[in-house]
Amino acid sequence: LISSAGKAAILYQSGFGGTGLFDEKKIRSRFVEELIWGEEQRQKRLLSPNDAPLHNISFNITPAASVERGIPKSDAAIRALNAWLKRPVSPTALDAYLHCPVQFFYSRLAGLTPPESVQEGDDPKGIGEFLHAVLQEFFAPHINTAIPHNFPGPEDEKRLADIYRRVLRTETDLPSSLPYTSLLMLENTGLLRLMNMLRQTTPGARVLALENALEAPLAVSGRKITLRGKLDRVDFRPHSDDQAEDCPSSTHQEGHFLILDYKSGRLPESKKAGFWSKDNPLWQAMAEWTPDAPPESKAFSALQTLASDLKSLQLPVYLYLHRHKHPEAAHNAAFVDLARSGAEKPLFIPAHFKDTGFEQPGAALRALYADFIPPLPTFVLRHLIECEEFAASPEKHCAWCPYAGLCRKRCG
Repeated sequence: LISSAGKAAILYQSGFGGTGLFDEKKIRSRFVEELIWGEEQRQKRLLSPNDAPLHNISFNITPAASVERGIPKSDAAIRALNAWLKRPVSPTALDAYLHCPVQFFYSRLAGLTPPESVQEGDDPKGIGEFLHAVLQEFFAPHINTAIPHNFPGPEDEKRLADIYRRVLRTETDLPSSLPYTSLLMLENTGLLRLMNMLRQTTPGARVLALENALEAPLAVSGRKITLRGKLDRVDFRPHSDDQAEDCPSSTHQEGHFLILDYKSGRLPESKKAGFWSKDNPLWQAMAEWTPDAPPESKAFSALQTLASDLKSLQLPVYLYLHRHKHPEAAHNAAFVDLARSGAEKPLFIPAHFKDTGFEQPGAALRALYADFIPPLPTFVLRHLIECEEFAASPEKHCAWCPYAGLCRKRCG
């Protein structure tokens, strides 16, 4: 056919990245190679792209422009939200709304379940549950007992190692589900990090509760919302050594409650300098926010600013829950960095105390709580209830969001 044609054009694909769906070829076919070889024999030279009769043809494909798609609060969406708010609200749910209202809508209200995937790498959730189980069993005998100055002793370290290896091998699926190198690292490095955590335990600290489930009411926009959370560990920390044997109570003036949350992954730490200061304009912006706030105002973007500056409401909500049980006591909360050093990363540090006007740690912690903790969940819930749509918040998390394909629409 080609030999008998007056003019023929043969098109082929070359040098592109295929999808693997249709076995696309990245090299020229044998037939095309034979034609080119024949032409090179005739011209007595090797042909390069764009040497006749070879011609490059490229197509510039511009994807259709798109914008983030918000979800209006239809009657059906409002009914789903009202039904959801009748159930206890967790810090995880508040964080989901804080970082992306659209993702919150799809996962919490629409009930869209992310597609299941095969676990081929590490299992962060499984590892976190394993470490929680180990620490709960280890600290259970220490409840209501002051941590001694020589803690951990050799017997403590041996006991932790025994619990760690037994739970890993007999109470989890990690030995069969993790890649071999990850399992080796967990067996050795993970135990060392827990040992480091024990060595940093404050002498005189008293473990009061483990895996402590709490609820507390919060009045928001004329509604009574129930907050619920499970606290990994609650300590009483004396402000000086001579108070180590004192029994904590709701009116104790010489120490404070410390809520600890174990983190085996990346810590959601705030990097915003001056966040816990009354001079931070975000606090006024949250107080002034309304659904019709002008786009140019700080109030308009208060939710996005809070997500960027604070990262997570988990510790503030835990403080709110425990303070509801002990309204007169001083409180603080901290993440425990199990993935790295085992160190505690408290929400409030001594540098924050000076802005309160109080010299005593207990008084300063009470003032910080009163000024900053209740407004945080109150604002996020008020925004959820009163906003006119569930707006998209495009950020790095979009790259692994299971709903990313639903949240953009084409322009035009």
